[in-house]
Amino acid sequence: MSLKELVGYDRTRIIKDVFLWLFVLYIPFSLTIMGTMFLMYGADFPHQFEAVFAGDTSGGIARPSWLIWTGAIFALFFPFLNAPVEELMYRGFAQRVFIRSYTKVWLG
Repeated sequence: MSLKELVGYDRTRIIKDVFLWLFVLYIPFSLTIMGTMFLMYGADFPHQFEAVFAGDTSGGIARPSWLIWTGAIFALFFPFLNAPVEELMYRGFAQRVFIRSYTKVWLG
C-alpha cells in the first residue's frame, strides 16, 4: 500500500487539512500551554518556561548540554510529527483492521 493510500490523500483537501490541523489542533494546544503558564505565573510567565520544563538548575545536579539540546529538538518537532504519525497508525492501519475484523464501518 502506498503512503497516499494509507492516509487517504486527496489533493483537493490539502488546504482544508492543513487549516484544520493548524487551527483546530496546534493553535489551541499552544494557547492552552500559554494560558496555563499565565495562570500559574502571571505576566512574568515567559521567563518561567525554564523553571517549568527544565526544573531548578541551581541545585547540585548538572545537566549535560546534549540532553538539554535533545529535549529541545524533540519539543520543537513533536507537534509537527505527532498528528501525521497518529493518522498513519490509526486511519491508515488500525481503522482498516478494525473494519475488516468487525465488518461494521461505524465500529471501525
